[in-house]
Amino acid sequence: MNKVESTKNRTPSETLQLGSRIVATGLLGSVLLSLPLWGLGIRHLPQVGLLPIPGAVDPILSGILILALLATIVGGLRRPWSLVILYSLTTLFLTDLARFRSFTFLYFCIFFTHTVAILRDEVPYYETVVRYWKWFIAMLYFWSGVHKLNATFLVRVGPFLLESIQQKLSLSTEFIILCSALIPLAELLLGVLLWFARTQKLAVLGLLGMHTFILLTLGPLDKNISQIVWPWNITMCGLLCVLFLRTPKTLTINRTPGDAMLLIVFFLLPAFHVFDRWNGELSFNMFSGRVPEVYIYPEKGDQEAAPKHLRHVIKHEGGIDFIDLNAYALDDIKVLAFEEPFALRIYTESLCKQLPESKVIIKQPPPLFSLEPETLQTSCPVVLSTINSTP
Repeated sequence: MNKVESTKNRTPSETLQLGSRIVATGLLGSVLLSLPLWGLGIRHLPQVGLLPIPGAVDPILSGILILALLATIVGGLRRPWSLVILYSLTTLFLTDLARFRSFTFLYFCIFFTHTVAILRDEVPYYETVVRYWKWFIAMLYFWSGVHKLNATFLVRVGPFLLESIQQKLSLSTEFIILCSALIPLAELLLGVLLWFARTQKLAVLGLLGMHTFILLTLGPLDKNISQIVWPWNITMCGLLCVLFLRTPKTLTINRTPGDAMLLIVFFLLPAFHVFDRWNGELSFNMFSGRVPEVYIYPEKGDQEAAPKHLRHVIKHEGGIDFIDLNAYALDDIKVLAFEEPFALRIYTESLCKQLPESKVIIKQPPPLFSLEPETLQTSCPVVLSTINSTP
């Protein structure tokens, strides 16, 4: 058997090992590009967790996670490392939900299912996990496209991503908005094309082009923002090639408990986010523009007394000074603020303690086909008085 045939006939176990090495590399890259988020650098935003574990534990867990990822990259995913990765990720997620993103959720699902396959060590189950991974990725693109079908993406996010192309080619605003409307349709269609053997290679080529565009747009050659997602885009390119290019096969759903869970988590629950009834990160709501926004408008006295890390992120537009919580989070922990209401409350309380006389505006995501968000206006004295009155 020649080398080409040997590569083409990679076993399911070998496919999983190669995929886990790619994912471990991507996760390691994202951790290294967002060290404050993982307790390995100075941060000022408070952690928003579900477990009352001291923050001093985070650097230890993150260090252990990095070692386990390095071991996986070098030697593949083995039983000790897989369990260490799952434990570390679970604990780190629960101590700060800001670490729980769509891409880290995908990585966790990949490591979890591969770990189960390693523990069972049955050839048919390795094949099942390969099929699960294909569904994970196909549904990620499908729902990511669906959630971009909204007015905010059409008018704001899409034109922002296409800004450089518009300037270089002198394209009209109307044409850019038309292209923005095609982006989510193309993404969800490519996700559907991954379901079928005949169209998988075409879908992979389209998605590789999409990720290349994202890297060129968000990367150092253009906007140089959202560094944490650079490795994720490269990781997705690797997974697409490993899982879909060499052995096209139509995806199926079987009558098993695992497939039932797949249907619930990747098919059913993300649909509820369309109506804001399920978490966006668990629904692969990425770059859709439909996220809550919090703005702090500091008084002059607050600005002068504000810590340096806050003065650094105060924006000046139209004669008005303000802090955009999401921009602050990107500067401080390299990701957007976690979107759940209780998390936004904790972030806002933290800012109000440092800027006690400021005004606060909270904007909830607008309806799908509207640009007008539900807006709540309050003030830091009110926010702080609520804290003090809470038993």
